[in-house]
Amino acid sequence: ADGSAAVPRFVCQAIGEPLRCPDGGPLANGSVDLAFAAGVVGHHLDAGQAADLARELRRVVRPGGSAVLDAGPKLDTR
Repeated sequence: ADGSAAVPRFVCQAIGEPLRCPDGGPLANGSVDLAFAAGVVGHHLDAGQAADLARELRRVVRPGGSAVLDAGPKLDTR
């Protein structure tokens, strides 16, 4: 981190689809510094769907980046 301001970009899409750029194209491998989802994973996804999302996040989040997911009340914390 060099202290420069973050420039967030947001995309509204179905959570089960491959993650996309604001222009609609697919996110490149390792192109995201931070992914954040609150109130989605444990409330709307079953364990298989959550695993699919985790694989997609692993693909797009750069090494050293972070994915922050609220597991919610329905999924086992593992």
